[in-house]
Amino acid sequence: MAVDLPWSAAHPDRTAVAVLTPSGAVSVSSADAGRALPSVIADLAEPDAHILLDIPIGGCSGSGAFRPVDRRLARAGIPLLPWTQAADRGVRLAREIRVRLPQATVDEVYPYAVFRVLWALHRTQNLGLLRQGRIEGRLERGWSRWPPRYKRARTRGERLAALAKVRRILTGAELALSFDPPLPRPAAGSLSRLTDCYDAALAIVPGVLGLGHPAVYRESDEEGGAVILLADSWLRGRLRSDRP
Repeated sequence: MAVDLPWSAAHPDRTAVAVLTPSGAVSVSSADAGRALPSVIADLAEPDAHILLDIPIGGCSGSGAFRPVDRRLARAGIPLLPWTQAADRGVRLAREIRVRLPQATVDEVYPYAVFRVLWALHRTQNLGLLRQGRIEGRLERGWSRWPPRYKRARTRGERLAALAKVRRILTGAELALSFDPPLPRPAAGSLSRLTDCYDAALAIVPGVLGLGHPAVYRESDEEGGAVILLADSWLRGRLRSDRP
């Protein structure tokens, strides 16, 4: 399961949940804003589920706006927001989930980091190798090509075009994901909620592949921060080179 949630509790209607169903399809839906999120997650997840949260859940202390793991990601070409914008919301959420589901594995995920890798593989025609675990040595060539700005495009038209590219990556034959119901298309309506839906779908990709998959990697720091990523040895090396 993957949960894309706002870093502020002021917008509970901006939470999207992606679940890998027993049939192997991914189901993405909006969470019930009238219920506490830990209860929603506990009701949807299996007791031993792998739950991926798009919010900082560890290493959230001290005076710095960025954790060591955040700075490593940024220097490797994966920019992200300061954890202080979420305060301790993710820490408390992860703690409450673990109380309800003590056998579950709870991890932090960053959808843009997942998309950054998917886009690099797509641009070099190697995305079809991801499910097979054969992306070794294939990220560097496509890394300089930045993904579409599906969150921060200058105009609505540009954002719609960028979101359409995200959807093509998620639903294309290369990635081989199945969505039930079908992933909505960019159209009239709230692009913010559509972005939440796509981010939840991106966030679940490492979960679909599984923690034992060669491309699934947990980058962690000495202060308790950790993020689940997709990476080959080249990207892992870039992250490790920034360690003290």
